[in-house]
Amino acid sequence: MAGDRLNDRVSGWRVSCPSCGAEYFLPAPWAGPGARVRCPGCGAAFRAADPKAARALAGSLEAWARGEPGGLDAVRAARAAGFFWRAHGASLCAAFEEAVDPAALESALARVLGPGAPLL
Repeated sequence: MAGDRLNDRVSGWRVSCPSCGAEYFLPAPWAGPGARVRCPGCGAAFRAADPKAARALAGSLEAWARGEPGGLDAVRAARAAGFFWRAHGASLCAAFEEAVDPAALESALARVLGPGAPLL
C-alpha cells in the first residue's frame, strides 16, 4: 500500500547547529537529549537538545543577558572575543542555579547569542 506510506509522518526534532546556525531535521531514532550530532553543514559536533526545552530556556537567557552590564550586545561581544565565561560565567551560573540540561542550555545560548564557537 504505497499510498499509506505517503501519509506517514516522520517524527524527530528540528535542531540548529550552535556553530553555524544551520537547521535540519534529526529523525526520531537519533533524536534524544544529549545525543551527539555532527552538523552536515560545518562539521561541528554538538549535543542534540529538545527544541521545546531550548525555546523555553532561551527566553530566560535573553532576559538574563539584557540585565548584564552592557546588555545583550556586551554578552555577544564577550562571546565573540572569547571571554564569555570570564565576563559572564558567575552571573549566568547564579541566574540558573537549578539543574539545567546542558544540551538545552547550549542550544538556547546559540538562539540568543547567535551561532559561534561552542560555549559548553
